[in-house]
Amino acid sequence: MALTQKLLDFFLPAKCLSCDSEPSVICRNCLSSLLTDPLDVTRAQPQLGLHQICGTAVVDYSPQAAKLISAFKEQQLFSLAKPMAELMVAALLKSNFVAEWQDNNSVPIVLVPIPSTSTSKLKRGFVPAQLLAQACAQLLRKHDAFKSARISVAAGLVVSDRADQAKLDRGSRFEVSRNSMKFYGSISQASLVLLIDDLITTGASIFEARRAISHTLSAELLSLVNFTFLTFAETSLKLVTRNEKKV
Repeated sequence: MALTQKLLDFFLPAKCLSCDSEPSVICRNCLSSLLTDPLDVTRAQPQLGLHQICGTAVVDYSPQAAKLISAFKEQQLFSLAKPMAELMVAALLKSNFVAEWQDNNSVPIVLVPIPSTSTSKLKRGFVPAQLLAQACAQLLRKHDAFKSARISVAAGLVVSDRADQAKLDRGSRFEVSRNSMKFYGSISQASLVLLIDDLITTGASIFEARRAISHTLSAELLSLVNFTFLTFAETSLKLVTRNEKKV
């Protein structure tokens, strides 16, 4: 009986992870409270010759967001993928993404999840960004704004094992990310590439993903492919800088 209860608690938590009130992995009130205005996020690393890339985040990396991400990734609460994706798509629709897609002649939308290292995948048993990308794609296909869109998930991005970025300062994150990814998927026409991750800090993984995908494209096709990103939470670069000073 004890084992059965543990399994039920694991897969069907008795209370909302955020407010401990309702018997749901996250209650609708907490879900709604997370989505206010989407965050327009820009990252650049000019000293490394990396031009800016712009995207959208649902929330900043607050204790509430950190708790959800940790439960999803470290406690393997797969059921969080759908509500997190709902918030991500809602934020995307409140941003200028639809207008950007229309300005690009309604080209195919390709969602590319940021990969986990083989060590992280072995530890967790899944790739968090891949679950989020699949859930986001399903939601986008059902939305009226994208009924005519060709939406796909390209899971061909892989990353070599590298140091845990959470323990590194900003410069070191870019250094260990450099040339760490390869793209084995296929983008054969003008597309809007939407890079998907659960969290963005310095943007090192986003830049490396863009480089790896771009490397597989001809110069002509590269000029017709636009990159943006969608993430659940953003860690302020000011916070990263403060943490660097403490190291």
